[in-house]
Amino acid sequence: MKLNVLVVPYDSGFRDLRMGAGPARLLDAGLLEGLAAPKFEVSTVWFEASKAALRGEIASAVEIQQWLTTRVSHSRSEGAFPLVLAGNCMAAVGIVAGLQARSRRVPAVCWFDSHADFNTPDTTTSGFLDGMALATLTGRCWKSLLRSVPEFRPVPESQVLLFGARHLDQGEREALDASEIQRPKSVTHPFSASEKLGELRGHFGEVYLHIDLDVLDQSEGRANSYSTGGGYTRERLLELVHEIGTSFHVGAAALTAYDPSCDPEGRIPVIAKAIVESLSRMIV
Repeated sequence: MKLNVLVVPYDSGFRDLRMGAGPARLLDAGLLEGLAAPKFEVSTVWFEASKAALRGEIASAVEIQQWLTTRVSHSRSEGAFPLVLAGNCMAAVGIVAGLQARSRRVPAVCWFDSHADFNTPDTTTSGFLDGMALATLTGRCWKSLLRSVPEFRPVPESQVLLFGARHLDQGEREALDASEIQRPKSVTHPFSASEKLGELRGHFGEVYLHIDLDVLDQSEGRANSYSTGGGYTRERLLELVHEIGTSFHVGAAALTAYDPSCDPEGRIPVIAKAIVESLSRMIV
């Protein structure tokens, strides 16, 4: 089995800062150990921003999405599984576009995050572009810019399952409640991902699995400065990943938003490795 690891070490346009330092730290901590030949043929490709011109955060994000679209599409064309390690959740746009380049159907999305990332430029109070990632993915904002991302088509809200979101702005909460996005009432709610996705099986060809590591409860480890309590335990997160992966075809996956400076004990990489090991058993 071919595993193409696509590494995007950028946060808000800056390389190796904050969450941009996460991908390298995960790899250095042994994220891919155990995925050796002959069972896996692993390749790692790093994104490097263009040095031709000064880029702002939004322009940098678009460049990343264009690169990911090409790389994810190429991975799929050669029969490889694309695993993305990225600083920001906006990477989802390029990943989904890459999947769409290989299929006429828009994938379902399982989005794990302590935040809904459902703000728009009109509702955000922080101005943080990553807080608009899911809204962008579902076509609520940045529509003109997204025309420069080849193959991208918005994901219908009804095909999105949101897990672990608990830190929401008021305007974001109202938008989410009015949307068709499906989510459990709490992390302890007996929400069946396979049941919800099963109801939509005729609408999508595969699933994109997006894991912002701050979906974990901070007692498990502090993934970044936005981590909060009330999140998933390691065991529950791995249960859900297993449920999704064994019930549906996962076309691509991403681990995002790990800031090593917030995790001096190095607890998060151990969990991230367990996630990758779980995925590896499903993609063979």
